[in-house]
This record gives sequence, C-alpha cells and structure tokens, in this order.
Amino acid sequence: MARQKSDKYKLIEGRGVGAYNQYKPWLKVHEFGAHSRVHRIKGWKTGRIHQLMSDLELYYFLIIQWEDKVIDIREQFPLLPIEQTILLANEMGIRHPAEKNKIGKEYVMTTDFLITIQDNNNFKNIVRTVKAKKDFDKQRTREKLLIEKQYFQHKKIDWGIVLDIHIDKIKAQNLYSIYNYYDWNQRNLISDYQLLKYINDFKMILNDNNNIVIESTLQFERMNSLKDGEGLSFLKYLILHKKVQVDMNKLFNYSNMKVFDNDIIETKTNV
Repeated sequence: MARQKSDKYKLIEGRGVGAYNQYKPWLKVHEFGAHSRVHRIKGWKTGRIHQLMSDLELYYFLIIQWEDKVIDIREQFPLLPIEQTILLANEMGIRHPAEKNKIGKEYVMTTDFLITIQDNNNFKNIVRTVKAKKDFDKQRTREKLLIEKQYFQHKKIDWGIVLDIHIDKIKAQNLYSIYNYYDWNQRNLISDYQLLKYINDFKMILNDNNNIVIESTLQFERMNSLKDGEGLSFLKYLILHKKVQVDMNKLFNYSNMKVFDNDIIETKTNV
C-alpha cells in the first residue's frame, strides 16, 4: 500500500496541476530510483526548478526550452485519474504498472513532458516521452507506451515518442555548458541601459574582428573595464538570448568559434 498512499499524498499536495512556475511535478528526483542520473535545473521560461530523471530528459528539456514557440514545460506529468489508465490497460489486455505487479496496487503513470506551444495567438499542448532505443525495443516498455498513447488520444492531445538517436546531444551539451549565464546581467547588477550599450559594443567589436571570439572578448573587456573572463561570460549570455548566432551543431571551441550578429545593431531609441 506504500505507493498508493504516496499517490494519495501527491494528490493532496497538488502535484500534477498548475502551469508555469505554479506547476508541481508528480515525481521529484529524490523520490526516484538510484539507478539513473537525475537533474534539478531552473527553467528560464517557467522560473521554477525542473525535475529530470535522466541525462536524456535533460538533453531534451534543454532543446525544447531553446525553441521560441515553447512557453511552458511540465515534466513528470501524471495520467489522471488512475481509473482511466487502468480501464484502458484492461481493454487492451495489458498489465497496468503496479507495485510488485499486483492487482490492487496500481500506481499513477506519468509522461515525461507536457509542452505548451504558442504560435501567434494560438496555444497548443503536446506530449512527448523520451526513450533510449534499447529500452523502446523492450515489449514491456511498448505496452506501457501504448497505454499512454491511448490516454492522450482520448484527450485529443498530440502525443509522440522521441528516441535518443533523434536528440541532438551536441546541441544539448552546448546549451548545458553555458546554461548558468542566462541571468549574467542580473547577477552582475547590469542596468537595462548598460546592457544595451554592452550588446552594441560587443557586436561592433565582433564586426571589426571578423567575428573571431577570443580577440573580440578581450577587446570588449578592455573597452568596458571588465575583469578577465567577463567578455566570454557575456558572449555566453548573448548566445542564450539569441542576440548572436553560433553553430550549435558543433561542440563549442571558443578558440576557433565564429560568432555572427543575429539582427541589426540595436538602438537606444527606447531607453
């Protein structure tokens, strides 16, 4: 009964409901088995800590968060009410996930990601579950995925599987390597006016240096009397905010990286 009591507690706690920074994942990393690498990472778009149960989930999270149209990500999303997934499993002749595989000890199933997409004024939820191909090929894995698929089809929600072989791990690793610089301006107490000046300075320096990184970052530091390394830190901030463009499909190597302006030099008109 331990898992059933746990599920009841999660319902009382309000897990699986809400959106954006109010959403509470059904599962948290400290409740997960020790057989997998887990991650707790603050989302840029939600402003909350995301609970990710594997490197694969982390990689996929980083990639979808990078997409402009993605406005919310709800991980470890529960398939409620449990009676519905039990009914679907029975109809298909599939054993519902349960403690020790015992009838009466079924537990709430979850999917990896419920993703909200905004396209102009249109909003859409899609569901994606990520799997390693070696696990996807297992019969039991496919049975549980079939329950999941039928559940979301009944709710008319776009559902799909993303295999590890289709996840751009290099892009994800690049994003992870610079992830903590997203709020560089806030941590350094940079005003909006100063930030805009920095952006314009950096872009002009890049242009003067044929878009080469190392010389540009050093010159930027000298121009603005910044500490050693802050120029590179600022570049990472610019990449994350898509103020400049780099090749995300190659592992970052700043010694030979080329950086390009993602738009025209910003003006100070609205400052």
